[in-house]
Amino acid sequence: MATDLPVRSEASRPGSGFAIWGVCLLLVSAHTAFRAWAALGAWFQEDDFEFLRFSLEQPFSLDYLMTPHSGHLMPLGRLLIDLSVAGGLFAWPATAAVTIVFQALVGLAAVWMLRTLFGLRWGIVPPLLVFLSSPITMPATVWWAVAVNQLGQQLGLLAAITCWVLYERSGRRAWSVLTLASVAVALAADIRGLAIFPVLAAISYGWFATGGPVSRLTTLVRRHWLAALVAAGVGLGTILYYAAYVPLVTQERDWGLLGPLASSMLGTAYATGIIGGPFTWMSPQAPAAFADPPVWFAHLSWVVLAGIATHAFLTRRRTLRAWALLGGYLVILLLLLWSSRAPFVGPVAGAEYRYLTDAAAMTALALGLVYLPLSGAAGSSEPRPAPMFTPRVPVAAAVALAVVVSVSGVYSSIGFARIWHDFTPPRDYVRELQSELRETGPLALADTGLPADVVAPIIWSEDRLPRLVGMLSPDSRFLEAAHTLAVVDDGGHLTAADLRTVRTTMPGDVAGCGWQVDDGTQSIPLDGPVVDGTWWMRINYLAPSESPVRVVAGGASVSSVLRAGLNQLYVRVEAGFDSVLLLGIDPSLTVCVDKVEVGDLVPGRPLT
Repeated sequence: MATDLPVRSEASRPGSGFAIWGVCLLLVSAHTAFRAWAALGAWFQEDDFEFLRFSLEQPFSLDYLMTPHSGHLMPLGRLLIDLSVAGGLFAWPATAAVTIVFQALVGLAAVWMLRTLFGLRWGIVPPLLVFLSSPITMPATVWWAVAVNQLGQQLGLLAAITCWVLYERSGRRAWSVLTLASVAVALAADIRGLAIFPVLAAISYGWFATGGPVSRLTTLVRRHWLAALVAAGVGLGTILYYAAYVPLVTQERDWGLLGPLASSMLGTAYATGIIGGPFTWMSPQAPAAFADPPVWFAHLSWVVLAGIATHAFLTRRRTLRAWALLGGYLVILLLLLWSSRAPFVGPVAGAEYRYLTDAAAMTALALGLVYLPLSGAAGSSEPRPAPMFTPRVPVAAAVALAVVVSVSGVYSSIGFARIWHDFTPPRDYVRELQSELRETGPLALADTGLPADVVAPIIWSEDRLPRLVGMLSPDSRFLEAAHTLAVVDDGGHLTAADLRTVRTTMPGDVAGCGWQVDDGTQSIPLDGPVVDGTWWMRINYLAPSESPVRVVAGGASVSSVLRAGLNQLYVRVEAGFDSVLLLGIDPSLTVCVDKVEVGDLVPGRPLT
């Protein structure tokens, strides 16, 4: 086991250590402030609504924490959701505050990792800049559903790498325990936490073991057999738990999709995003935004990346293993996407950065491993005794490149955030509805649907409006029959129900009454049939006193009550029919039915 070794760096010069610390903390502070602006300007979207509803309806328990969402276990995410909801329902500033705190923690974890691995030197600033400014991590800032999962996973990844290297250097068991705890944090956030184990194994194999390939493997097994058993147990246990308790909606693997997906995800989205792109975004359905860089920039990105890799290879030894580590991690992300979401949407899924967020942290690690000495590691990169590229590249050039990448990344990130800031239908709709429900109190409402740009149908395939109103006004009810009925229009305003008539009944044969009900039963024909579907009926009637009634149309039957006096009763049915049958009315009463109208409910006069 390697022992602790002092890290020689620029910090050995008087005052330079404070300057490096100051710059790193300043960068994290600026990063946090920028991400705070991005987060505060966004709002709840899609899955976020289900998170809120589930948090309100379910008591805090182990069952609640371990309830999957869309094929994912997310106990840490559910903890963060409850913490956010404690600040108020649909209280975005409180929700964003939790995200902002985690953004700061992730930034500090990146500084800790780079400083621990490579020492307090100016060389850690460029990879830190690349990580902090990368637009690749933006989805974990503006979209709450991504943030509650992936920020914890990024934090666990960075902390696990740091703790494992400290364990390799010192052999202290406490660091191995903290490594496992970091992995547990990542796994509690996202299944991608399992990818940390091969990263740690690769670091031990490539940097802390010596000899040939077989000798390295033998040494690795001998030194870390217990850690390997624990990792295997955690990994196997997680996989078995998912198989037994986490429902997965998957499609048959499409090998033909793998090539186009790799081109979209790695060839375009990652390559441009990691050097400050993509500059432009494609948003076919806001606020979702996909990397859509100019063709020239996509080509330039590979020239830049190839140039960096070539320069490192020509001037330093043992650099390929760092690129292999990064490449292996990117392949894991690719295969995860290929086997889960990509079959449903196609190669364009690779252009969505929420599937790549942790790649930014791994890139910062790879850059450090390529260009900086890893203290205490026999496999650390080092300058070639006889470099194959002799022109000296000044430090200022590397810093300038990092600054350009950073500024470009911030520019691209602003463009991404603007898409989320400008998409306001969910916020406007919910705030208006919330305000009016506070004014009116609980209501009887009709479910006329929810605009698709407020909550996508894929989130709540049915009862979308009742689910939302149930959060805002738990005592409000959605009824199949009511005399007074409210409707929510597309702007979130409460209105009285009105009917856009498609069919109506034939005229009754009793003057001044229409259709007269004397014995408790009456069949009333329409002026034409309606096809099978969801319909509302408006029954205009006059009753001398209250009575029960059952309305039958086609195969649908709805029970309600008639009120005394001249009234209108709205009834919802799902059927096709050409007549309406009234049953169960008190036979001692004479009820007059002027007409029955059939059609779709529409907003009427405002309620507030």
